[in-house]
Amino acid sequence: MSTHVEVTLMLHYDGKLLLEGDVPRYEGGRRKPIKVPIKSSLDELKGIVYNALKYNPEEFHLNLVCKFPSRDVVAVNVEDDNDCFIMLEHCAGGPVSLYVEKQSATRTVVTFAPRVGYTNVGDDSMHNRNLPQIRVNRVNGITGVRKQGRDRNSEYHRSRHPEAPLLESRCHFKEAIKWPVNDERLKKHIDDAGFGEVRKLQWLRLDRELITALVERWCTSTNTFHFVHGEMTVTLQDVAIILGLRIDGPAIVTKNMVGPCCRWAKWSDMCDELLGKHPDPQDGWNMGQANSCVPLNWLRTKFAQVDLRGLSDQEVIYQVRAYILHFIGAALMPDTSGNEVHCKYLPLLEHFDLCGQLSWGSATLSCLYRELYRATDARKKKIAGCLHLLQLWSWEHHHVGRPMEVPKLNGYQDAPLGCRWNAWMGREAPMGWLQFYRNEFDTQQRSQMEWQPYTEEILRCLPKICSDGKSIWMARVPLICFGLVEWHVPDRVFRQFGIQHVTAEPLQENKRVDGRGLSHVDWTLHHAIYIMAWNDRHEKVVKAMELEMDEETAMAQYIMWYRSQSSPYILQPPNKSPTTYYPRGHIERELIKGHRQIRALLAPLKGESTQSDWLSAQAQVLELQDKLMTRLQIDDFNLEERAGKFPTRHAPSEQICETELTTHQGSAAPLQFASRHRRRRSLSQAFAIQHVTPTLNTAPDPGLERPPRRRKE
Repeated sequence: MSTHVEVTLMLHYDGKLLLEGDVPRYEGGRRKPIKVPIKSSLDELKGIVYNALKYNPEEFHLNLVCKFPSRDVVAVNVEDDNDCFIMLEHCAGGPVSLYVEKQSATRTVVTFAPRVGYTNVGDDSMHNRNLPQIRVNRVNGITGVRKQGRDRNSEYHRSRHPEAPLLESRCHFKEAIKWPVNDERLKKHIDDAGFGEVRKLQWLRLDRELITALVERWCTSTNTFHFVHGEMTVTLQDVAIILGLRIDGPAIVTKNMVGPCCRWAKWSDMCDELLGKHPDPQDGWNMGQANSCVPLNWLRTKFAQVDLRGLSDQEVIYQVRAYILHFIGAALMPDTSGNEVHCKYLPLLEHFDLCGQLSWGSATLSCLYRELYRATDARKKKIAGCLHLLQLWSWEHHHVGRPMEVPKLNGYQDAPLGCRWNAWMGREAPMGWLQFYRNEFDTQQRSQMEWQPYTEEILRCLPKICSDGKSIWMARVPLICFGLVEWHVPDRVFRQFGIQHVTAEPLQENKRVDGRGLSHVDWTLHHAIYIMAWNDRHEKVVKAMELEMDEETAMAQYIMWYRSQSSPYILQPPNKSPTTYYPRGHIERELIKGHRQIRALLAPLKGESTQSDWLSAQAQVLELQDKLMTRLQIDDFNLEERAGKFPTRHAPSEQICETELTTHQGSAAPLQFASRHRRRRSLSQAFAIQHVTPTLNTAPDPGLERPPRRRKE
């Protein structure tokens, strides 16, 4: 296109720009169309705007925000020549709205410095010169940020707003695994394409509260979760081991395949060639997002319900491409629409042998990182991405929210590690307690964090694809999926690889774009630097410095540095008394559990209960209390000081009847134990067991404040 070609921009000025999520809305103000040469730089564009609006450059600075006319309207800051070029290229399809905000030339722009990995704001170091400048505006009572840099220290991060709504999942793993794969030709092609292992995973119910609690701890400036005892994140190692996707291969990105001078003129033409058909409005099906996406339900209707017997080899290939495309859109890389998948993945599925060499694992992780980034906005209500990967990763590394026991690998050999959670597992605590999960993470002990859950024994049982990319597990590289680029930072989580470290390097600045409204951009050129970095991934493997200190000293120094850079605690002191009780940490949970078990033992005992019933209940209560103290790692030596003077617990009940059991007259008096069991009786008092009715008639107990005296022989 020649440089003298002009495009039309619709200026919006003298008003107020509000953002509802990523959707711009302009209140008040006026509009004015202008003509701009398509090859204009940012300075040239601002000069035209200054002249058109009669603004004085010495009095006002201009902030330009572009609104792209797509179904999902988004606002993009125009901050450099590259942004300007992309915007003007898009204008070839019609006028684009450009919001103009002026500010005084002397106005100070507020800058938020991410605490993790950076020094103070006033330092003129290289890191601080690259800090994102953030302009703040108020939307719906929650502070919003106009640019990237959604750090946990920003005022509108979800961790600052515990009243924010729970995140709704847009992942459809259940629908993905319902697609029948019975034909041997279908299985072979799926295996060749690299999706043979991941399809073995089964659907599990997503825990919205657990996912929301994790998002609250996500730091977008480091791509890590901030826990009490350090940073953790989902790495390429987790993707390969849990899902069984290939991570070592070419990035998921292609040149423009649709448009003028491209292979296909329209997205529907691509579908006709690679799928054999496309959604036809005459049949009641429409392609969404500017005719570039196909409905997931259309794929299931037209392909999943077809009998493969008698189909030609080419028709089977159509079936395989439809299956993989549906699996990508429903399970691996779903978006928040929840019902469509972009056709941009289809050219990568044209040749299954080449498709099987691509790094689908890195693309899946890139999409998950981006969805975590978006979900940190307290105004967001939905989250997409591979949430099954996130939940299984949490179960492998944390006790919070997972079933009571980690299942063994029996019966799941030669399958990804995520398959061991296919069977239903019982839970110690019910799902749906966001406050409980916050408490658990805030009171988590270091011993409760599984830094390295993947033992050598586990790795030997996994299929070969899970360890094929072992050489890049610790590569600090950009993760690419078309327009998405997110950084993989294993050097911030060295302990997940069994390496001790004291500090971590900051994440380099990443200007996030996502492709919405940029359908004409050639991502192989736009992300050329990132693609080159990914291609050099084997040279980007990070190595830790050798520390001349023991493990405990290194951990203590790391925690000191980490807590000086981050605020790992989510909960704040309540403003008013809670109306519902949630156990605070594992100690209270064990106490409550023991309390309920003892109540269940003593509740059936009534006035007509026999003495043997009381003695049997006594023995069971003592056994439960011993188990409880063992679980809490309490070693009370005083309990055994007089062990030789009294019968053991395993002695016949007749021997302890006269010496240990003190009974009382009346009702509503607790069962009490003498001498050796005075301390254990105090634990029973803590559990408030006050509903047992005694059977023998003796003097009533004067109260629970003073332990009973031992009966004289």
